[in-house]
Amino acid sequence: MINRGINFIRRMYNLLEVNKALSRAAATKDLLHLDKQNPLTWEFSGFSQNGEDGLLDYLIKQLKVSDRDFLEVGSSNGVENNTAWLAVAKRFSGIMVEGSGEAVQKAKNFVDQFCIGVDVLNLWVNVENGRDLINKMSSLTPDIFSIDIDGNDYYVTKSLMGLGLKPKIIIVEYNSAFGPLESKTIEYDKHMLIRNGKGMDFSEEARLYYGVSIKGWQNYFSSIGYKFVTVDSNGVNAVFMDPDHFDTGFTNKIKGINFQENFFQMRFFKDNWENQFEKIRHLDFLDI
Repeated sequence: MINRGINFIRRMYNLLEVNKALSRAAATKDLLHLDKQNPLTWEFSGFSQNGEDGLLDYLIKQLKVSDRDFLEVGSSNGVENNTAWLAVAKRFSGIMVEGSGEAVQKAKNFVDQFCIGVDVLNLWVNVENGRDLINKMSSLTPDIFSIDIDGNDYYVTKSLMGLGLKPKIIIVEYNSAFGPLESKTIEYDKHMLIRNGKGMDFSEEARLYYGVSIKGWQNYFSSIGYKFVTVDSNGVNAVFMDPDHFDTGFTNKIKGINFQENFFQMRFFKDNWENQFEKIRHLDFLDI
């Protein structure tokens, strides 16, 4: 009887969250004045935080052929991420991957209630176990690949792509503290979420020493045939496309922005990216 009551509460909570997200998406989407050449006009947020729902929705509509499939690494609780819009509103299939057991349980409850053909995988993805993820995929050419794991994003992405992953559209987090011109990432650390056996590290240094610069992502993806689209207006994500899946009349006219300061990071540190980088300049980086 208690479990039935808990399950009912969970279902009602999920329903509330989905209704809020869909209402938010509808409200922001109705305000759009779409410009095919300007990605910032595509942005809207329902489930996502920074306009990703709109960016991905618009690009998917431009695909020559869509297989309606996605992969998201770092999908959190399944509700607030980059692919929930696709799973719920567009009925896409795919895999949501998350390391936190608590977040995974919430995601599974959500997916079971609202999504068809979406699997939730509990895995801290690293270079060593990427094959485990690849083996679970129904398609190595999903419409969308999203990654946001606050650390080894470059190394994991490179590993997955080396194992055969070839998405049509890619959305990745970048670290604006590295600035617009440096092509770098942090050193690989398999256990970077747990430092010195003391749990999560919330120091200024740890909060800034993560991920990849925008130029690093641009250089890497360009080297394997992808085209840069834009960064989002909050300075959190960068979007890339495989031009083979789009008409050149569309891809050649896109006028995205190359760099945007991370709005939330700037507010938290009350300083610009140049001074943020000074706090971590002494640490080790890999040039891409």
